[in-house]
Amino acid sequence: MGNNEVNYLTMTTWPTYPVVYEINTWVWLEELSRQAGRFITLANVLIAMLLGQVLFGITLKGSFWLMLAGTSLYLICALSLGLLISTAAKSQLMANQAAVMITYLPSLLLSNFVFPIINMPALLQYFTYLVPARYYIDILAGVYLRSTGLSYLGHDMAVLGGMGTLMIVLNYILLKKEGL
Repeated sequence: MGNNEVNYLTMTTWPTYPVVYEINTWVWLEELSRQAGRFITLANVLIAMLLGQVLFGITLKGSFWLMLAGTSLYLICALSLGLLISTAAKSQLMANQAAVMITYLPSLLLSNFVFPIINMPALLQYFTYLVPARYYIDILAGVYLRSTGLSYLGHDMAVLGGMGTLMIVLNYILLKKEGL
């Protein structure tokens, strides 16, 4: 072969290390995006705590780490439920409407945030046990207002952990079924 000729055999037999490097780069970028999401979520929680203290004078009476653990469990539940809704929905419009009906309205109305659960009809009181925000509101009230510990809030955290695990398993099954 001359100097200007191309050997196509060597062009097609690339060593495996560039492919491995490229795959590792994508894995690294995916992990970086996950960490960025966690950082943004943590920053939002810290900003909300700071604004609550500066603007309204609400100080944290309990453990910061307990509040952070409860917030993490609630976020796992909320994000898993959102993924479950978007996986099950046929279109984006349907997913948006279902998300409002399944997450936003029950979280606002049935979580002891706006209306006390004790004043609701008996049927709605039973339905509130399915709303993750109910347990998160109890955790926040316990940590912020009553300075309670894990012995009191352990049940709420266990329920949030169970709900999150259940939704992650359901997401896994649905995504496997779709071939993802």
